[in-house]
Amino acid sequence: MKKVLFVCFVGLISACSLAKFTNYPGQAVHEFPQKMQGTYFYILNVSLLGNHKSGDTLFYQITPNSVIIIDSMKHTEKKLDSSFVLSLVKQKYWILSYKDSEMPDYWNCMMYSANKKGLQIFPIIEEKQNTKLQKYFGYKPILDANKDTLMIYSASDEQMAKYLKKEVKETIKLKRLQINTAK
Repeated sequence: MKKVLFVCFVGLISACSLAKFTNYPGQAVHEFPQKMQGTYFYILNVSLLGNHKSGDTLFYQITPNSVIIIDSMKHTEKKLDSSFVLSLVKQKYWILSYKDSEMPDYWNCMMYSANKKGLQIFPIIEEKQNTKLQKYFGYKPILDANKDTLMIYSASDEQMAKYLKKEVKETIKLKRLQINTAK
């Protein structure tokens, strides 16, 4: 359920799913950069799995080595490890990758970017009617357990950087929680 909440939060997807990669791109790092660490919030504008209502707030905290999601129902923490990896591509793009929950031989990847105002997350999505990913990455079709065809992608750092540079337009935007300590 923890991964389901995590995936639903970053995806909020209906006719598409997170793309599956044979590897995570870039060089793994052991902690989140200082400028990314902090607490963020996101106000839902749609219902998630019927458990959350529009208007509910998710809190998203990044510590040096973990991501914590706090909502009205639970507290989920995921620490960086061999199946949850933060990497840096071309000294420019931060990618958070984690093993796919249904197909653990493959990775789901998201770009993270932070500034003083907030955190932007760009999940790399496989859209059924769109072959954009096939334009940038090597791929092979496979059949899943339901006999549906899935594309499995392989990405070099160069391919990932080119894709992110050209295709990142809309991101999930979380606002940084500012705590005013002035009296």
